[in-house]
Amino acid sequence: LDRFRSITNNPNAQGVAAKKSEQKFYQLEEIVSSSKKSLYPLLLILDSIQNTHNVGAIIRTAECCGVDGIIFTKHNSAPINETVVKTSAGATEHIKLCQVTNLAQALLQLKEEGYWIIGSSLSDDSKVYTVADYKIPVALILGNEEKGIRKLTINNCDLLIKIPMMGKIQSLNVSVSAGIILFEILRQRSTP
Repeated sequence: LDRFRSITNNPNAQGVAAKKSEQKFYQLEEIVSSSKKSLYPLLLILDSIQNTHNVGAIIRTAECCGVDGIIFTKHNSAPINETVVKTSAGATEHIKLCQVTNLAQALLQLKEEGYWIIGSSLSDDSKVYTVADYKIPVALILGNEEKGIRKLTINNCDLLIKIPMMGKIQSLNVSVSAGIILFEILRQRSTP
């Protein structure tokens, strides 16, 4: 085991390793096309999320909830590296990933394809996430850990949602928020 740990450069290695080829990224059009095979297409958009552990946890949860694809902003976002892959528990192999340089343009394309753009935001005009109807094509946006969704992105949303909180912090980790909202979408879509 000591020799194995020295090869993997990981003191916490547990006897399992894998060599992975470079992450494949899809074009937006490819993700939209393949998502249309779903009864209710669901895309997840990560707007400048920078923590690799958060990104990996979100990808893992998204795959469990049947998300058809994840769109990342190319700049100011965490790289899809070994930490993301490991934290995702291999989900990066089962979900389509796409990087875009112009998120506003991508949102317009999604609207043209019939997606309802829903952003998670603590703004005053946000609705509680459980009142939204998710039995439609949805592109859900989650924002940066510190600043949330950028203003231009908010302006392109059809609906803003929030998770009600009672504590003094009023701030959930973005991967936790992703889990709460995605499982509500799954719940609604699983109920006749």
